[in-house]
Amino acid sequence: GVPMRSLGTIRIEDVIESMGQSTAQSTRTTLRIDVASKLPGTVKCVAKTVAATAAKQEAFASVTLEPGMSVSAIKQQAARTRTLILDWLMSDDGTIAKSIVEIPEAVP
Repeated sequence: GVPMRSLGTIRIEDVIESMGQSTAQSTRTTLRIDVASKLPGTVKCVAKTVAATAAKQEAFASVTLEPGMSVSAIKQQAARTRTLILDWLMSDDGTIAKSIVEIPEAVP
């Protein structure tokens, strides 16, 4: 865990153990995937159109490093990019499918 001044401790880790094509058969309109989680929580799966993704690709380009940039400035720029990507993923822009699943407990 990570010690916090007033919140106790939290765990920071990648919670997805594995993800891949399901053994259940997919159809022409449904792609089935299996996701194994290390922790309980919410899994959000979003499918976007190729055109919508291509239109946003440049805006979501990796962090641009410039001579003299501080570590703090680089981290802030990366955080802004991650926020833009998450906001777009959760928006309806170019979304063709969205699924939200609650994982009650991790798969042992």
